[in-house]
Amino acid sequence: MWLSLIPGLFTASILVASIVISPYSYGREEILNQWINTYPNAEEYFHDCRLCHLSSSGDQPWNSYGWLIRQLESELGNYTDAFAQAESFDSDNDPSKAWNRTEIDFGTFPGWTTGNNNPTYYENNGMVTVFGESAPILNNIDPPPPLTNPFPNSIPKGLTLELDTISTGFVSPIRITATPGIPNSLFVADQVGIVWEIDLVSKAKSVFHDMSTELVDLAGFYDERGLLGMAFHPQYIENGLFYTYQSENDGGVADFGELPADHQSVVSEWLVLNPASVNRTVVPGSKRVLLRINQPQKNHNGGMLGFGPDNYLYIGLGDGGGKDDVDGQVFEGIPMTGHGAQGNGQNNVNPLGTILRIDPNGNNSANGQYGIPSDNPFFTMTTNEAKEIYAFGFRNPFTFSFDSVTGDLWVGDVGQNDIEEVNLVESGSNYGWNAKEGSHYFYPNGQNDGYVSATPSPNSTVDMIDPILEYDHDEGLSVVSGYVYRGNEISNLEGHYVFGDWSNGFGSPNGRIFYSEDFLSFKEFRIGAAGNLNLFLTGIGQDNSGELYIAGKTNLGPSGSTGIIQKLVSAEEEEICIPVSAKGQVVLICL
Repeated sequence: MWLSLIPGLFTASILVASIVISPYSYGREEILNQWINTYPNAEEYFHDCRLCHLSSSGDQPWNSYGWLIRQLESELGNYTDAFAQAESFDSDNDPSKAWNRTEIDFGTFPGWTTGNNNPTYYENNGMVTVFGESAPILNNIDPPPPLTNPFPNSIPKGLTLELDTISTGFVSPIRITATPGIPNSLFVADQVGIVWEIDLVSKAKSVFHDMSTELVDLAGFYDERGLLGMAFHPQYIENGLFYTYQSENDGGVADFGELPADHQSVVSEWLVLNPASVNRTVVPGSKRVLLRINQPQKNHNGGMLGFGPDNYLYIGLGDGGGKDDVDGQVFEGIPMTGHGAQGNGQNNVNPLGTILRIDPNGNNSANGQYGIPSDNPFFTMTTNEAKEIYAFGFRNPFTFSFDSVTGDLWVGDVGQNDIEEVNLVESGSNYGWNAKEGSHYFYPNGQNDGYVSATPSPNSTVDMIDPILEYDHDEGLSVVSGYVYRGNEISNLEGHYVFGDWSNGFGSPNGRIFYSEDFLSFKEFRIGAAGNLNLFLTGIGQDNSGELYIAGKTNLGPSGSTGIIQKLVSAEEEEICIPVSAKGQVVLICL
């Protein structure tokens, strides 16, 4: 019967019902202390009886949150379970529709909303009367409203370039990389588990390595798992080593992460026989697992691998997937686990939501399969931070690159519902997720979409680093980090950072390619005569000469054979001809 009185399920301002409530098991102060112990990180202004009551003395009446706790304690027999079960209700029915737990984390009161219509419950001899009242507090009542259009200005058009098709027939090409010491080849990692080699002279492609049997089964209509990363060792010609990041079934012993897991992200080393020869082959059975990480959900896997100028291997890891990076959110019909109340992006005990930095040739890790550089920012910490972490606060750092001249690390971090961002990443820095999305403050929102606001989140801190480039989801849904152009074939692009976006929707391929003008502004390339890319942009790569390439496809998921590799080239300049009259004749002077 008590369920009929759960706040939000009635509309009348006055309601009378008959209900039997068991007496309190504890005094008011004991109940409040138990609540404080349950939520030790909650704001101190919650340490007041007005959390649940109209008065600071804790007398009648109760607000909607306090009444719900009272009802649940009567049903469940203890306050610990009552607090936990109440977290997934929206007691005050405020405009944001945030859960009680979400409001507690925000630092706003779960039982009060603005206005004078707050339900307050009076009980006398089994009779319950409900009146509408104003909140007895003035501040921190409701979460702030969302920003509906964080960046109202459209991305302007700029330079025109052409795309030269290098190779076709891929399923879902994701990574494009070159190999030290082999100038005329590109290697392409296809999401379905095949590494291709492309001869840049003949444009012929051949299978370099097939590891498709190592992967989880992929959903053809859409999947963020698969072969997601590949990098060659800087001394590849001498040692024949390369590395992959792939999604495998939950079978091996994980170095990090909780169970149950949707899958494992695995970083592996492989050995190539005759690495400098045209007859190079991957040695069967040479796979050596460096690192296994349990992934709680199937998305936000990161996956980028890259060696820095220090010859260490950098690894991009997403926040574990789902949405909003907090436990309890329902993702694909199942309440999320594996994120905690804090979120993985701000929890350095595990490596999710970070960039890792390891030495594949070392052995001082816990599993003995790789080294941890002694100048990593958390290496000397005596607490439980993962010493492999180089930087943190990421949602899904799917792509990154190092500037071949300056060594700067450029990271594209895919956003949640509002903002895509590019960061210049430095050791030990915090890039904000899930307290921030881009330069704005992020608010998870129960079963509703999380959103950004200009109002600082209680979880945000002054040391969080804002991106240098960002745009909202009116422009695109998934940033694809590229490279600072250091080639010789597009002279007016030298020193500009080139990046892109996957598409502005799932329904049709509409990827875009951008270039920075400075650290705070950028423009979109015009692509040939059509002006558009007409592909889902899945990756950007660089050859040994500094020239840039894109990977794309027209199928949404890892299926079909529409994948293509194209090179960025200068657009042919149009002749400008001016008619000039001379001695009674008109001639064209072409510039």
